[in-house]
Amino acid sequence: MHRTLWLLLAGLVLVISIPLILGGGQLWHELVNFPLDMLALMVAMIFVCWFLNAAKLKVLLAGRSGHLTHREAMGVVMATEFAICATPGGAGGPLTLIALMKQRGMRPAQTTAVFAVDQMIDLLFFFTSMTAMLIYITIRAINVEFGWMLGMPVILMATGLTLLVLLARYQTRVIRGIAWLLQRLRMREDRRRRLLRRLLVFRDALRETLRMPRHLLLSAFIFGVLHWIVRYSVLYFTLVGLGKPLDWGWTFLVQMLSMAAGQLTLLPGGAGGAELSSLAMLSPLVGQHVAAAAILIWRAVTYYFYLIAGAPVFLMLAGKPLIHRVFKFGKDKQPEDPPLEKQR
Repeated sequence: MHRTLWLLLAGLVLVISIPLILGGGQLWHELVNFPLDMLALMVAMIFVCWFLNAAKLKVLLAGRSGHLTHREAMGVVMATEFAICATPGGAGGPLTLIALMKQRGMRPAQTTAVFAVDQMIDLLFFFTSMTAMLIYITIRAINVEFGWMLGMPVILMATGLTLLVLLARYQTRVIRGIAWLLQRLRMREDRRRRLLRRLLVFRDALRETLRMPRHLLLSAFIFGVLHWIVRYSVLYFTLVGLGKPLDWGWTFLVQMLSMAAGQLTLLPGGAGGAELSSLAMLSPLVGQHVAAAAILIWRAVTYYFYLIAGAPVFLMLAGKPLIHRVFKFGKDKQPEDPPLEKQR
């Protein structure tokens, strides 16, 4: 837990220090003159994001967690996204969601399947949007360097989607291969059976989620798309408030690439990588001090605010046991899933 808190503190220091150092003396002038009504609008956009994610969560749960009101779903979303922002690589997010849904009677495998489908929706959205951006850059011949910067993430996401399709197609062979590998590694038979049972339970839960009516899956995808459009409009309005508006598509591209770079740091919230990459792309267009101010405001709304608003919700819903478990990345022994025969 102490290691995670130190990493979170280091991430916060990086998030704040990089724009402050590179912004120079004019940074404070830009921050002081930023219109408060624009800041209030961007904070309201974050609440819209939570609202949309809560709607997506309710669709994917499909009533399996009992009667979940939209307010309760927003609480779950806020607590889960707080854990994602506060832990390296977002590792605390799925643990939080599993624990909160377990309180409502859902098995861990079912919640993990819901989380997996949610990630698939995001992956599909980013793949299609980045591909569209890559085609746009190629046709307009804007900048070859940005084409290369987009090309690598597109290739990686295409590879990920292809692997997912192959896993779904040859799932039986994959499970048999895992069983063979565990046996070759001389894992104890009881542990091997337990791991394979959990894998089978997760597979069945994933099938159950993906077999939802198509209109529900489409609704979840639409909610996911709307969430990212609103979330990735924050930087655009930040630059408008600073008097240096850029094309919305350009700010969308900057945020996608910077957040992808932030994931490589493995620090909470992608600290360091997101700031440096976004500053590198914005500085030539709006000036270094304006870019630094924009990044500081943008990260305050999309990172600090997630921590500030999500922390009390997390504490209220999770409590001390889950806090220790999440910030230890689930090292505690988790309860075993019941045998498949009993579940069916």
